[in-house]
Amino acid sequence: MVNKTLEKLERSELIQLIEIYSKNWLAMDGVWFQSVERKFGMPKVVEAEFRQNTIKRPFIR
Repeated sequence: MVNKTLEKLERSELIQLIEIYSKNWLAMDGVWFQSVERKFGMPKVVEAEFRQNTIKRPFIR
């Protein structure tokens, strides 16, 4: 699947877009973290983070 809009962007524009998306992802992750902590407590957040990271990168230790 090719995104014609992204293909038209200059390198500098793509870098800016990546930076914006990275900040948005980090903010969303923080909201998720706080929501789980508020509802279930810190031990469950740590457990969920560990489980999620283990599933995504099972061979990195």
